[in-house]
Amino acid sequence: MDSLSTSGISLKNYSRRQIIFFNNVVGLLLVALVERPSSADLGVQLVDSERSGRRTQSDLIELATQIQQADNFTRSNVCNKLQVIAEQVRFLHEQARRILEETKEAESLHHLAW
Repeated sequence: MDSLSTSGISLKNYSRRQIIFFNNVVGLLLVALVERPSSADLGVQLVDSERSGRRTQSDLIELATQIQQADNFTRSNVCNKLQVIAEQVRFLHEQARRILEETKEAESLHHLAW
C-alpha cells in the first residue's frame, strides 16, 4: 500500500477492495478507480442499510410458500407434457401394429397369387 501512496495517488476515498484490486493489476493499467461518494453528496438515504439485509420470519414463510407453488406448477407442467408424450407413443405403437398387419395381409395375398 505504501508504494501506491508514494506514487502520488491518494487512497483515502477508496474502499479496501478497490485498493487491493488496484494493487493486483497496477502493472497492467486495467483499473479506473472511482471515488466513493460521501453521505453529504448522496442527500437523502432511501434505504436503511441496517434493515435492508434482514428478513423476518413471515418473509421466509412467504418465500417458502412461493417456492412450493413454483414446484407444484413445475410438477404439473411436466406431468402434462409426459401425458402428451405417452399418448403419442400409444398412437405410434397402434400405427406400427396396423402397418405390420397390413404388411402381413399384403404378403399373404402376394403369395396366393403365385
